Amino acid sequence: MSVLASVQLLGAVVAIWLGVYAYRRRERPGMIWLVAVLFGDTVWMVAAGVNYASHSLVVSTAMLQIRYVGITVIPIALLFFALSYTGYDEWLTPWHRGLIALPALGALLLALTDSFHGLFYASVTPASNPQHVAYEYGLVAAPWIAYAFVIVVVATAAFVRYAIVAEDVYRWQTCTLAGAVSTSVVADALFFLPVPPNGFAITPLAILVSSAIAVAIISRFDFGRLVPATRELGRKELIEQMELGMVVRNADGLVVDVNPAAARILGYDTDELLGEQAPEALPNSDDPDVVQRLFTVDGVDRNVEVRTIQVGKTSGTTVITFHQMEDFTEIVSHDLQGPLMEIRGSADLAMSSGDITHIEHVLDAANRIDELVSDVLELSRIGPQLETHESVDLADCADTAWRHVWTPTGELVVETDQTVMGDPSRIQQLFENLFRNSVEHSSSAVGQPADTRSRGRDGQRFSAPSEGADERVRVTVGPLPEGFYVEDTGPGIAPEDQERIFEKGYTNSPTGTGLGLSIVRQIAVAHGWSIRVTEGREGGARFEISDAEFGGEPNPDDTPG
Repeated sequence: MSVLASVQLLGAVVAIWLGVYAYRRRERPGMIWLVAVLFGDTVWMVAAGVNYASHSLVVSTAMLQIRYVGITVIPIALLFFALSYTGYDEWLTPWHRGLIALPALGALLLALTDSFHGLFYASVTPASNPQHVAYEYGLVAAPWIAYAFVIVVVATAAFVRYAIVAEDVYRWQTCTLAGAVSTSVVADALFFLPVPPNGFAITPLAILVSSAIAVAIISRFDFGRLVPATRELGRKELIEQMELGMVVRNADGLVVDVNPAAARILGYDTDELLGEQAPEALPNSDDPDVVQRLFTVDGVDRNVEVRTIQVGKTSGTTVITFHQMEDFTEIVSHDLQGPLMEIRGSADLAMSSGDITHIEHVLDAANRIDELVSDVLELSRIGPQLETHESVDLADCADTAWRHVWTPTGELVVETDQTVMGDPSRIQQLFENLFRNSVEHSSSAVGQPADTRSRGRDGQRFSAPSEGADERVRVTVGPLPEGFYVEDTGPGIAPEDQERIFEKGYTNSPTGTGLGLSIVRQIAVAHGWSIRVTEGREGGARFEISDAEFGGEPNPDDTPG
């Protein structure tokens, strides 16, 4: 037996071993497609080995045909494995799989029946080369070869794209897979180029190299146990920034994804969780959808509400989200301050003046409390997710929010007619917290709310200050190329505080809760916006919101308020 035949048959043995390993773990996402790839490898290498060992034209011709059982299976199964591994399961429906595999099935049938029509091999003649035959491709071979190259390149691109954005625990694993696939692509390309070893198919040898790389992956990564969870790569930054904790656990209980909020609540570093068994405190897959857990981190007990979501019916992947229950209490307490002050002030006015029209303000504030409790409860349970996504008029939304901010000495100026896409109630809540931050840090006066707003020149809107006010803060809402800003004429925010101003509980006011701007940031992140604070034109605070999606005409019936 020749050396080349021995190498091919040895490669087939390695492929069989790897195939058995993968088949025993076929319940894991993508493993069944890896089994198919290794099956194709085995058929191809066995056919090549027999071809090299035989000196019969009949046997060699038969092996040329049989090898296409493997050659047609490999690129299709490889693409399906790459799509499953990198999270593009929407392309793995029966319809898509059938459409992608149809050309391969046609090529296989034509290759196996070539002796009847000669469309795949135009001629096969004896030769003195290691394959013992010389052949020329027929009319249908070139289109199939081109299609197979495209399929393999797409699979490689999927691995490369995922490796660029993947966590460290996946990056080297994915790069190695991409390298293994690329080895076969280069080997196949050399066969068609006028460079040594021109005219000699070295792809089976490249498959042996790919098999060796796969063995290295198994040794280094325990391949198949850390298959990444399906996810939309475009939301990675949002998941990283959101305050809702998120852990993704696979069928073996290993953590395959975790965001910083989850690591912080659990008391771990992100690297300590990835690739390890999920903490025992997390619920099992058969636990109720919503449970409460008590976590003790650094001697401090944290009451956490945990939600468990199963991904698919058979994947075994579980997404676990959780948040600290005390966050809900703090946020409700903070956002209720404005309406409660409005109720007290309006009730005092009604009693002292006998004017019952002030009761309308009490009822409005009570309705606002009910709305706030519902909104914050929902926000605390589901995290920064948007219930609605529609066109919102910034001027109308800011105007409505200003009516809910209690200040006798404030003035609102709106210099934009922009509309943005988002959740009207959340954007109004964002404005309210920014406005309240401005007036509370600019004046300690307590009195009546600002007068009714009127429209100024050039479409600007403003609210006139109450009569008798000694000093006032002006809050301006204006446009930016990719969003909008809120700026005030107050004392501003010191540069050393600007980096921490959005941290939960951080405040430089002895009476502040440190939650208002944290809520603002959470709402901005939920919309996919970026927010930063800088110095305003008159020395006050300026909050700039960018990356907003501008919209069309808003629905007037959906205006919050």
